[in-house]
Amino acid sequence: MLLRLILRSCIEKPRNSLGGLPVSIGKSVQRCKGNLHDSHFSLRTCLVPIALSGDLFSTIPAIELSNFAVNERYRTRERAIRKVGAYALAAFIRPIAQYVSEFVGAKWLCIYALPNDKLIGYYGKLGFSRLSAEQESFVYSHVKPKYDDGCIVMYQPL
Repeated sequence: MLLRLILRSCIEKPRNSLGGLPVSIGKSVQRCKGNLHDSHFSLRTCLVPIALSGDLFSTIPAIELSNFAVNERYRTRERAIRKVGAYALAAFIRPIAQYVSEFVGAKWLCIYALPNDKLIGYYGKLGFSRLSAEQESFVYSHVKPKYDDGCIVMYQPL
């Protein structure tokens, strides 16, 4: 029920579409019905290239999580409200990504993390993993956008 409400009230019409399927999904939770003001995220489809052998490679269809942020007032030492990001991932982001993956064939939820050990550790606690060094290098040399320069691609299965 809650997921239907969020899907109905928080997903903007996609600017681009492929065969009528959404290509880009995202909106500030702050602007959704119900006055939620705690986090923001965007989801969009992507492909993660994976080196096989020699010049051969494959791609993993994925949904990229970007603009993942928590309102500053929820960044506190108080344990009761400290886990807003983890809650947003479990209650909203993953269910939406899993729902959309049924239509677009995505196998992973991925994120480009800033190269900050604390942030990478945090994403690790949320269930994201890094690719091997060789695979990271392959991704960076093939599809990594300039605005993600220096970031670390992390993923989790859907």
